[in-house]
Amino acid sequence: MADILQGREDFELTAALLGALDTDKRQFSTAQFQAYAHTVACVQSMHAVADSMAHFAYHVLGANLDPATHIKKERDITWSKVSKKLAQGPSRMG
Repeated sequence: MADILQGREDFELTAALLGALDTDKRQFSTAQFQAYAHTVACVQSMHAVADSMAHFAYHVLGANLDPATHIKKERDITWSKVSKKLAQGPSRMG
């Protein structure tokens, strides 16, 4: 970031980060920074898909409705906990 910003005023920062002030050297730097940002965003998105699928499986299979498979805290709904709860199966009443 320091290479891109190089002592610019606050009002110039947005233009600098968007590449409006790029020279050939800075264009590469900006492209490199953007590639890194896209890679990080992709990895975070892939992580979110796994979390969403765990919640989907938990709710679609009705595990939240049965006391034997219910997970109290929403943040604890993970693949490992959902699969363990589902392996237990529904509780037998009567």
